[in-house]
Amino acid sequence: DESTWYGARVRFNFNEQFNMGLHALVKDYDNGNLFRLNKDLEEGLGNALGLTPAQVTGLFPVVEKWQTYWVDFGVNFNQNVALRGMYAMNKYDITGGTPSWMDDSPNAYKIIVDVKQDALKFTSLWLEYAKLDANFATHINGLSYAEQASGIIKPAILIDKPWRPFEMKYWMIAAEQKWNDKWATFQRYLDVDYDTAIGDLLDHTNWLFGVRYMYTSGLQFELMYDKIEADNV
Repeated sequence: DESTWYGARVRFNFNEQFNMGLHALVKDYDNGNLFRLNKDLEEGLGNALGLTPAQVTGLFPVVEKWQTYWVDFGVNFNQNVALRGMYAMNKYDITGGTPSWMDDSPNAYKIIVDVKQDALKFTSLWLEYAKLDANFATHINGLSYAEQASGIIKPAILIDKPWRPFEMKYWMIAAEQKWNDKWATFQRYLDVDYDTAIGDLLDHTNWLFGVRYMYTSGLQFELMYDKIEADNV
């Protein structure tokens, strides 16, 4: 099916300390978009909710137009410490009207503290918190790890699906230590929390540890350990 996308962005740099951006993205689907899952995931969702395949398909409203508007800002306290944030609004036009269980105008927000290594000397630090209302969907899935295995619903699924019927929030700590021009180490801790538990859609944490070696300016090697641990089994 064909679709037409429109986008606009305006950025304001008021001074070295404060900047702001206004953004819009509109996706107009000629014949609507079901935002279906793949066969294995739909089967897993049906088994978790006790629904037939036809009933599972009925969960997916046909979105004719998906509009997203957001504002972001940055406050630079100095060259090494900054506060960043974003507030976003989705608006869905749905064939046959909005289902009673769905919010067609959900919101989301994110707040970030960004500290460069020059401030702490031994490490950089990135602190991030985000909250997405039920039915708020991102246009990309930035937490797409381990989405499926043998038809089982896994962490971070549905973050990019408008019909996701539950709230999602997460917080993350990321750090990197540049020891010299060749060697660096990095870590991440992520905690994802849903306001429901459907089948194997679980609150979870994610740990990551890694080391990076810059062989040349254009070639690097990384070794990482990554672990996802469910909280509410």
